[in-house]
Amino acid sequence: DRVQPDVDPAAELAEVIRRTVARRGTVLVPAFAIGRAQTLLLLLERLQRAGEIPPVPVFLDSPMAAAATEAHLRFADELGLSAVERDALARFPRVLSTVEESKSLNYQQDPCVIISAAGMLTGGRVLHHLVRLAPNPRNTVLFVGYQAAGTRGSTILSGSRTVKVFGAEVPIRCRVEAVDGLSAH
Repeated sequence: DRVQPDVDPAAELAEVIRRTVARRGTVLVPAFAIGRAQTLLLLLERLQRAGEIPPVPVFLDSPMAAAATEAHLRFADELGLSAVERDALARFPRVLSTVEESKSLNYQQDPCVIISAAGMLTGGRVLHHLVRLAPNPRNTVLFVGYQAAGTRGSTILSGSRTVKVFGAEVPIRCRVEAVDGLSAH
C-alpha cells in the first residue's frame, strides 16, 4: 500500500552524509543484513569514488551482514556483480568481526558511517551504537528500509524524542532521516 518516491536514492543518501559530515557527526544506518547492507556499501563506494561524498570511513558492524557480503563475493558472477563492484565489496568497508572491534567505535571521534543490523532496531549491535549516538545532535540515524509498526525504528521515525533501549529511555537529539527509495516495501 506504499508508493515509492520518484527521487534518486543515491542523491538523497549523499546529501544526508554531506550534511552530517559537515556537522562532524556520524551517520548510523540500521540496515537489514542481507541485501540492503550490500546495496548500501556499493552505493557509498560509488558516491565516494565519484567525489559525491567525502572519503569518510565506512564500518560494517554486523556478523550476519559480513557473512552475506562474503557470500555476495563468492557468487559475484551469479549476482551479476562487475569487477568494480566485487572490488568495492571486498575492500571498501571496514568489517568489524568481534565485539571488541565493535566497541572500538565508541572511541571514533571523526565523522564516519556505521552500517549495522537490525534494520528496524529490534536487536543487534546497532542498539549499542544508537544509545551512544542518538543523544548527540551532530549525528544522524538514517533509515533505509521499511519500519514496521511497534519497532524502535518506527517509534523514532514517527518523531518520538525518546526510545527505550536496554530498559532505559534514550533521548533522540540526533537528526532522523529516511531514504525511502532504498526500501524493498
